[in-house]
Amino acid sequence: RRSSGAVELLVAVLRGMYVLPVYADYSILPHTEFEAEAKVVARWIAKKEDAKRFPGLIRESRLAAFRHAPAARASARASLCTKLSLLLSHALDSPTSLASRLPTLVATLQLTRAEVEWWVSHAGAAPKEVPLREREALDRSLFDPATVQALLRYACLLRRLVLREAPVVASSAGTRLSVARLHVLEELLSQLPREKAALP
Repeated sequence: RRSSGAVELLVAVLRGMYVLPVYADYSILPHTEFEAEAKVVARWIAKKEDAKRFPGLIRESRLAAFRHAPAARASARASLCTKLSLLLSHALDSPTSLASRLPTLVATLQLTRAEVEWWVSHAGAAPKEVPLREREALDRSLFDPATVQALLRYACLLRRLVLREAPVVASSAGTRLSVARLHVLEELLSQLPREKAALP
């Protein structure tokens, strides 16, 4: 179904990435894929003006993603480290507080998983369509693995704590909803990417 806002939404998404994981270790370069199928995509764009602008928007969004997304995601990972550190500190001081913090913990860990996966797919990636001067100017420190290792370490410690304190959390919550949240949290923690170097 055609939508007048589809192009704007797509471009906004493509400004945040330049590699798209598909499954397992297989990834694609989304901008390149859209460029290769530009004529096919144009048939599904409602306005002719948008269809004509589409190739240029794809090129612009790829360059914008390469220039700005690494810094934005590095900042997000740093913020998540702070948040997970605080959650872990509160949980260690008072395990029963996990019950009231489960929604926040689940949401934070979901964001952590997304950021780690983004880092894994983009670290070292440099689409050849991006000008050489842009590739050479990229600040490689934005992909420093130290923050990712810290995120994984916090996630590992939180998982151990949740599993250890599960009975206390469930009893202090006192509701089926809280127990369901606990199961969701355990499942999420078990699915987080692992890295041996990140484990304490």
